Amino acid sequence: LYDAKGRNIVRMPAGRYEIIETFAVGKPGDRVMNMAVTMDGDPKVKGEATLTYADAGAKSPVKICAKLDYLIEPGWKFVRVYKEGNIPIDGKPTRLGFWLNGNNGTGMARLRIVDAGQETFQPDLGPLSFTGWQCMFADLTGAIAGHWGGKNTGRIEYPIAWDTLFLFDHVGSKQSKDALYLGPAMLYYE
Repeated sequence: LYDAKGRNIVRMPAGRYEIIETFAVGKPGDRVMNMAVTMDGDPKVKGEATLTYADAGAKSPVKICAKLDYLIEPGWKFVRVYKEGNIPIDGKPTRLGFWLNGNNGTGMARLRIVDAGQETFQPDLGPLSFTGWQCMFADLTGAIAGHWGGKNTGRIEYPIAWDTLFLFDHVGSKQSKDALYLGPAMLYYE
């Protein structure tokens, strides 16, 4: 990016994006069949969630998206959206970009990957305290992610695989009934 005098003011390294999920291949109202949706967290806390295709709206990056409807009682509970089995991730991506339409709530968007040493990493995409479509990014290098299990070194050993493509972490002690909209997700390679 150059200013009016031709000076370079922003330079990004060459890289490529690879779309890994669009959530745009179904009819609005139909269930998203290629993803599993699971409630996790405190087993005493009740919750339910469904993932269906929806019209993404006029100001979205796509026409069709996924709608995650959820009801979570007070307490520690979260929703995982994933494909069965740990799906391998090619190469060494540095970030994940995910188009999300927030609900101006208190929840957090996260994801999970597992490395070759069976260590789980949980990077944050960020808080969902906005409305409208935004592309949120998560670091996939392991540098700024919670981690546990396996070798528990805190350093990613490649190859890596998906554990959870999207994790909605219910933050707060109140009952929450709402919806989030999930658009395309893409890996970024430098």
